[in-house]
Amino acid sequence: MVAIRTNVLVGILPILLKRLHIFQSVVIAHSYCEHMAVVKLAAEDVHINKSYGLFVAFAILGFDLIFVFISYILIFRAVSHLPQKEARFKAFNTCTSHIVIFLEFYILAFFSFFSHRFGHVSPYTHIFLSTIYLLVPPALNPIVYGVKTTEIRRRVSQICIMEHDSW
Repeated sequence: MVAIRTNVLVGILPILLKRLHIFQSVVIAHSYCEHMAVVKLAAEDVHINKSYGLFVAFAILGFDLIFVFISYILIFRAVSHLPQKEARFKAFNTCTSHIVIFLEFYILAFFSFFSHRFGHVSPYTHIFLSTIYLLVPPALNPIVYGVKTTEIRRRVSQICIMEHDSW
């Protein structure tokens, strides 16, 4: 259902771009092709594109944030009722890493979407943060979850010690 929602909402963006015919340039000053980056190049009325793009940002990211927030409230409520203190600590510890990755991704995503519309951010800063938004969460996931796994942590320590001894 989530994939259908996203495909329908994002699928309309190329249709909105196709109706634009006059552009100031054909070079996007960005590291990837984003709807608002193309809209900014248009030399005609783009209010519909901007409004719909903002709606999509809220419909996808906003609703996701709300649903994840509600889910974590329910998770924390259930975890707080666990009988063993160690089980509660382990569950809260796992949830904390999830929340950190989640917030990092969504904060940078909102920055990217809103800086196109409202911000006066230098292009280099915007490109840098947008690229981080796409690359860092997937790169951090194995690290965040791997550090918590005792076997992985132990093996990485062994490898680091062997490397250090070979110097």
